Order: sequence, then structure tokens, then C-alpha cells
Amino acid sequence: MQAVTRFYKASSTRKIVRYSIAFVAGILLVFIGIKGYNFYRLSPERLYLEQYNYFELTTARRDNEPGSSAIEKAYVAKEYQKVIDLKKRATKISIGEHFVTGLSYLELDDPFDAIHSFSSVISQDKASGKETYRDQAEFYLALAYLKNKDYDQALELMKNIHNDPRHLYHDKFSNSFIRKIKMLKWR
Repeated sequence: MQAVTRFYKASSTRKIVRYSIAFVAGILLVFIGIKGYNFYRLSPERLYLEQYNYFELTTARRDNEPGSSAIEKAYVAKEYQKVIDLKKRATKISIGEHFVTGLSYLELDDPFDAIHSFSSVISQDKASGKETYRDQAEFYLALAYLKNKDYDQALELMKNIHNDPRHLYHDKFSNSFIRKIKMLKWR
């Protein structure tokens, strides 16, 4: 009788272990499936759109406002090609005009030229000592790198922005978002 009781206890223990292992394996399979699906859906365009915000100029909202240039007015009117044409014809443009030109390149899906514009803004800002557009230019430069699939440059800039609590866009690049960019490099 003791042998039967011992066999019954061992049998029920084996069932519990077997069902526990099956349950954990099922959970693990679902987890791996979700991670795989998210990895499959991951794209630079999707991540770019997740973070991109239209930049509104506060100084050039009205046509009659003094100090607004033709380039800034064209940007506010969302005439992005006109912004670029005006910039090409201009002999001397301000840092702000370089900045909205970079934004216009992004709007027209030209990240390569946007990178050059934002890099120019950052270097001119540093040279002037005021750094008026530094935070904005760095944020949009990181997005331009992402859109251009320059993941290493994008990651470096995003990490710098994330690690600087005084940066205007510090909260935009979370550890989770930076991890997604790292995963893009594996694709």
C-alpha cells in the first residue's frame, strides 16, 4: 500500500512539474514572438515619425511682423521648396534661416542636405557664443541621421542629448528609444 501511495505522489509531482514547464515554455514562446514581431516592424521611418515634431517659429507667425525674413515666412507658410530656393539665392543668411532650411529639407525627405544645414547651424552657433539654436539643431540633426540611416552618428548624438538634463530635448530620447536604434543596426 505504501508503494502505491509513493507512486501516486511521484506521479502527481511529475504532472505538476510537467505542466509548470509547459506553462513557462508557452509564456516564453509568446514573449519571443512579441519581441520578434516588434523587431520585424522596426524601421528608421517609424522611429523618425515617433519622435518628429513640426517646429513652429514664434517670431515669424505673421507677415507684417518686423524681423521676419522671406525664408522664415516661406517656412511658416509651409512652402518648403521655396525656403530652399530662397536660401540658394541668398548671399548671406542668418543662423535661424539655416535652421529652417534644415527643417525644410527634412519636410521634403532630404536628410542628407538637412544634416549639412543642421551641422552648419551648430558650428555657427558655437562660433557666435550664444548657442541660440544648439538644442533644436542637435535634436533635428539626430533625427536627420536616423532618417539617413547613419545609426552610429544618430546614437552618439541621442545619447549626448539624453545624458544632458539641461538639454531642451532631454526627455525625447529615452533609454528605450536608444535601444531601438541599436536594434536597427542589427537589421
